[in-house]
Amino acid sequence: MLAGGGICVLPYLLFVLGGGGDTRSFDALARGFATTGTVVIALGVVVFGLAVLQAVRAGRRDGSHARTLGAVALVLAVLAPVVGLVLGYVARAQSRKTGVPNGSAVAAVVVGWITTALTVLFWTLVLLVSHYAASVHHP
Repeated sequence: MLAGGGICVLPYLLFVLGGGGDTRSFDALARGFATTGTVVIALGVVVFGLAVLQAVRAGRRDGSHARTLGAVALVLAVLAPVVGLVLGYVARAQSRKTGVPNGSAVAAVVVGWITTALTVLFWTLVLLVSHYAASVHHP
């Protein structure tokens, strides 16, 4: 999913780093990258959703649902930071109720906060760069 986001942003970064230029040819290139990036993101979401369902099903069979949720939250904390952060808190609360330690849930909370901050920073930079690119005038 992160790769798809990178693919969507790449042409804009290359446009800015290249000094701008003819936007007509750039628009066609950017549309192609946006389509490819969207497909990669969609496939990532589908595959990850199936993996989460399988993990939750496996956790229900052996009674370790909170620990499975903690592991899923840790993976999501990297791929979808806010979702992983919320699931990390949920898994930690479930583990506290049952008295079972859950290091994955704690790690998901920490990693979720870090990746959320990095994601916000990344998209802020992307917006600043795109704003700069739009404001640069070329003869």
